[in-house]
Amino acid sequence: MKKLIILLLFSFLFINCTSTTDNKAYTTEYNMTTDENWSIEHVSYPQNKVIYYSNLNTNNFRENINIITEMVGNEVNLDEYIQLSIKGLSAIPNFKIYEREATELQGKPAYFIDYEMEYNQNMQRNLQYFLIENGVAYIITFTSDLEDFEKTKEHALRAMNSFRLNP
Repeated sequence: MKKLIILLLFSFLFINCTSTTDNKAYTTEYNMTTDENWSIEHVSYPQNKVIYYSNLNTNNFRENINIITEMVGNEVNLDEYIQLSIKGLSAIPNFKIYEREATELQGKPAYFIDYEMEYNQNMQRNLQYFLIENGVAYIITFTSDLEDFEKTKEHALRAMNSFRLNP
């Protein structure tokens, strides 16, 4: 449980790395395409290989999408994972869910959450997809400050919906 909460909190961090201008990123596990207004940063964290940053921001916070992976094995199904995730998220100050629903991503069962929370004394809005495939949880998170959320939301959703697991 602690590991899950730490991974979820890590998915909200703003990380500085070297940027590339390509709008499509591949790892051995997955790929995702963004609009030309996003940049991709390849990172070397065990659960996170790529972070996408929006160039549409109007303030000091750069909206971002990151993909976290977690080995969950076959012991945890998507419903259980979502319940644990929401329980962990609910411990964050000013956590408020706007929408949550079972859905599909790449034709596979997934879960979507739209929520707001406080992080470092700033309010943020997050869109998050959860998918479990072959014992691996994929958590795709868009993070925005409230000021730029509506401006970047559709760009982020287009990118997140392009997420594909590699065969």
